[in-house]
Amino acid sequence: MEQTLTVKNEEFIHLALTIIREGKSVIIPLKGSSMRPFLEGGRDKAVIGGVEGHLHRGSIVLAEIATGQYVLHRILSIEGENVTLLGDGNITPERCRRSDIKAVATIFYRKGRKIRADALRWRIYSWFWLHLCGVKKWLCLSGARKYFLHTIAKVSNTVEY
Repeated sequence: MEQTLTVKNEEFIHLALTIIREGKSVIIPLKGSSMRPFLEGGRDKAVIGGVEGHLHRGSIVLAEIATGQYVLHRILSIEGENVTLLGDGNITPERCRRSDIKAVATIFYRKGRKIRADALRWRIYSWFWLHLCGVKKWLCLSGARKYFLHTIAKVSNTVEY
């Protein structure tokens, strides 16, 4: 049974992490534009849960990058205890420790449609976007992003923007 509460962001994160530590998942509304073009704040949601066995390049995780400052970003690299994160719509990475990763996104609700993070289509988008680092800055800062996504949509008939 789903329950809905309205609380401040700090309280919400604390409550969500408490529920996750109990072995459950939490649906969180997304805020901001750091995960564009695939996820949009104010429109999309993510289901987050425990991190056990889920940390790898490309995973989207909830991490505390500074005291009380949380981001839901993609893992760019893991080197020992050091993790580099990057929002899909960002060009500057953040860094944290493995212990700062509090949850992993397993499902997304994008434009009302459910997408599993382990679905082949999502993994292909993720792989492709991760490997665009050389041109990502140009795509993110110019009007080319919409053209780029429109081109992908024509080819695959699956991407929406």
